[in-house]
Amino acid sequence: MPPNAPPPTGPPVIPAGTPPYATPYAPPYALPARRSDRARPTTPLEYEHALRGPLHHWVKALVSPMVLIGLFLVLMVVFLVVFLLAALASGVSPSDEAAWNAWGEDQSNPVVFALSNLLLAGLIPVVMLTTWIVSGQRPGIVSSVAGRFRWRWAAVCALVAALVWGVVLGLGAAFPQLLGGDEGGSSERPSTWLWLIGLTLLTTPLQAAGEEYLFRGWVMQWVGSFVPSRIAAVALSCLVSAAAFASAHGSFHVWILLDLAVFAVAAVLLTWRTGGLEAACALHAVNNIAILATVAIVGGFDEAFVQSDTTGSPVGVLTTAIPLAVMGTAIWVLAGRLGIDRRTTPQEARP
Repeated sequence: MPPNAPPPTGPPVIPAGTPPYATPYAPPYALPARRSDRARPTTPLEYEHALRGPLHHWVKALVSPMVLIGLFLVLMVVFLVVFLLAALASGVSPSDEAAWNAWGEDQSNPVVFALSNLLLAGLIPVVMLTTWIVSGQRPGIVSSVAGRFRWRWAAVCALVAALVWGVVLGLGAAFPQLLGGDEGGSSERPSTWLWLIGLTLLTTPLQAAGEEYLFRGWVMQWVGSFVPSRIAAVALSCLVSAAAFASAHGSFHVWILLDLAVFAVAAVLLTWRTGGLEAACALHAVNNIAILATVAIVGGFDEAFVQSDTTGSPVGVLTTAIPLAVMGTAIWVLAGRLGIDRRTTPQEARP
């Protein structure tokens, strides 16, 4: 162009063969989706079937128990070392086997009580890691169909449980023979009762949640990985959860087994109805806190734990079943009125 020529007017002329990039440059390929996104269900699924996403296969369900046991053994080794160090720090002689056993079984010892609760709380990461490793889904799917623990809903359930247990404890104080109070422990209030109450409030919710993540969360989703029928999966989950939960406590007395089985079945049904573990965790935590805080004050703390020689009674089963029926009914109704999700929110199907 000559130096003094006027500027060109009109639309620019694009030379032949030059690609007209009318849009920003886009790479010729898409980044691969993360495994957790590809594993998410593409259709609404209930809690027990939440792992049946696009990457689901029944072979993975066979591997899940082995992964779970392996991670639990690692947890046990870690806590065994901590237990041994704590016992040595307490002055227990390594050569005195009887002293070691007595120290480890003394639940009124705040150190033993706290470590026992934290060991069971360790089941939460064990179950969540197992789910992530085996299914590929995000670990939060164990907590609820929303992929996370719904704290507000858990608080509502805990409030319901606290109100019912307040009535139960009031009746127990007014009519001890009606609730089996005359069969309680004979030991006196432990000298560490203030420590025990504080640790109960701090660690017992975690202990209860750990048991729920294993005996309700993992069991239900593991059974649902095999059984496509909703009714059959829930029914079989009730049987497996009740058997595992009752036997894990160590006592095989018929009334103790029935007492624990009643709670297990109620927790499974609430988990299925609400689409998550919040209700079961809240009921379990409030139940344990109410019992342990009471016996820490009035005595019989060691007798509050189910052991191999623990026996039960029909009254004890009714004391568990009736409050559970009231709490379960209230939570069941509230879940419907508050619109608590019971199915997963599907992602868009990827090409």
